[in-house]
Amino acid sequence: MKKFSLVILAYLIMAGIGNGDERTISSSDRADAEIRVMTFNIRCRTFMDGMNHWWFRRDHVAELVLRHDPDIIGMQEVRNSQARDLERMLPDYAWFGLPRGDGERRGERCSIFYRKDRFELIEHSTFWLSETPEVPGSKSWGSACKRVVTWGKFRDKKSGRVLFHFNTHFDHVSIKARRMSARLIVEKIGSIAGDIPAVVTGDFNTTDTSIPYQTMTSLLLDSRVISQTPTAGPCGTSRGFGIDSQPGRRIDYIFVSKGMSIKDYAVLEDTYKNGRRPSDHMPVIADVTIP
Repeated sequence: MKKFSLVILAYLIMAGIGNGDERTISSSDRADAEIRVMTFNIRCRTFMDGMNHWWFRRDHVAELVLRHDPDIIGMQEVRNSQARDLERMLPDYAWFGLPRGDGERRGERCSIFYRKDRFELIEHSTFWLSETPEVPGSKSWGSACKRVVTWGKFRDKKSGRVLFHFNTHFDHVSIKARRMSARLIVEKIGSIAGDIPAVVTGDFNTTDTSIPYQTMTSLLLDSRVISQTPTAGPCGTSRGFGIDSQPGRRIDYIFVSKGMSIKDYAVLEDTYKNGRRPSDHMPVIADVTIP
């Protein structure tokens, strides 16, 4: 199979060439200590989206994942029916993550999908971004929605290394909620993962000049900033469904523990059917080396 770097592939996509016809380096071809991480807000299933409803996008979300071949994905806004669809269309991946509404069935999930042939799931859980994080369905700090963090502890079958993955979606309304959520997740990463390497993915609904971003980077590294090669794609990650829309704010991130390195980083602009988009967010991928 022909091999493409993230930079080259992103250029082809932006140029309208090979939009879905080529794939990046497959999981089996990567170095043992290297994993491809993706963060992707897939946009929840809602009839408000009309022709951009999940029914019309779901195949293209799955195609995007298969094309770029991530080893592990942090997804946001995943409803139960969407998780079932992706489970069917992505048979090489397993997933987990409780819904934010009640921890059982209600509400969106911050699901983690991972390649079954690459990772062994050792432990996993979900906590709520609130003053009572272990209470399902709890919220605080003026948050408009209940918000969660899903995490997993994995053993990499290829390298034998152990790592944690934390995946989240911060509130879109309350500034205080975003600030306090960043504090809580940093504390939880310290207590749960300790010195074990961790990747953190999510839609943080905040820019890289904000206090929540500063809190996150007090413990972690921003994969875009430390990429060893020029970053590919736009800086912004929110875009909307408009065919002619331009990239908006940068609010989707992949953070990694200090000591980890980033070989490549890209924001993906994949489209289908004359410029339609799989989601109103553009997914981010990074090739991460675990020390």
